[in-house]
Amino acid sequence: TTKASPTTSAPTTVTTKVPPTTKSPAKPTTEPGSIPPIQICEKEANNCRCTTIGGKYRMDLTALSNRADTVPRFIRIVPNNASSPYPINFAWNPCFSYTVMTNDTINSCTVEKDVAVCQNRSIEQELNPPGFINIGRQDSANFTYRIETEEVYLTYKDGDEGSSSQIRLICNPDIKNDESVLTYMREDPNEKRYYFELTSPTA
Repeated sequence: TTKASPTTSAPTTVTTKVPPTTKSPAKPTTEPGSIPPIQICEKEANNCRCTTIGGKYRMDLTALSNRADTVPRFIRIVPNNASSPYPINFAWNPCFSYTVMTNDTINSCTVEKDVAVCQNRSIEQELNPPGFINIGRQDSANFTYRIETEEVYLTYKDGDEGSSSQIRLICNPDIKNDESVLTYMREDPNEKRYYFELTSPTA
């Protein structure tokens, strides 16, 4: 008799199911230059004061302003380290509009035009048009509070040629009101917006 050869069975393949990998949600990031969440600082009876929701902060610029129809509180503002004479300079008066006294044909920096921020193009004759240009009206004043950075901004809109101005308010309790400084920072020509910073004890 012939003995049957032992049968060699095929190796068994065991398949193990790997559970799907669950990715942890990405942590939110703030892109450089992005605007943090903001809340409105409620404007009070005039264009000088506002209070944030909950009353955490209260801004009052009244002490910095000159009364209506007088010389603006901040005049001949140019960029830091600018050569003199600089072709353009700026003026601003919190709270009240004013009238620039000039013989220039173009002058929209007047009480009638409700000017808050004024641009003086008169020095540079090549600019078209030269003159005094309203780049923000008093009645458009809007305060905003950026929560993440705890910064307050004052924005004026409805200026000539669709222009606007934004002022970052920086509080320095170690200086006096008459030591307050307004600094011109830059212009965004696409948005026709001008950026400033105010350092004062009341901002």
